[in-house]
Amino acid sequence: MIKNCGKLIIRRKRNTSNMQTWGGKRKRDLVLLQQKHKKKYSTNFRLDPLEVVQVKGSQIIMKDNSGKTYRQNSSHVKKFLKPDEEEEEVSIDKEELEGEVEDA
Repeated sequence: MIKNCGKLIIRRKRNTSNMQTWGGKRKRDLVLLQQKHKKKYSTNFRLDPLEVVQVKGSQIIMKDNSGKTYRQNSSHVKKFLKPDEEEEEVSIDKEELEGEVEDA
């Protein structure tokens, strides 16, 4: 009981929650897995996103499209953010504006 009380005091002091302790990744989130550095210009993360199946503390179990599972620490995993439709519309508007400026 005293241990739990200490945890609560520290969490309030640091302004954290359970979600922030393991990186905020939940089941069914899409994540990118860090890969080994093979060549000079290779990317740090795999290009195909993986789906989170289970989270145990800082350990994340993921599954790719073919069904292969991966187990990795959360420090080697990055949350995959899908581009919003609004951002695409804004970029199109900027291209149209640049075309109008060149015509003038």
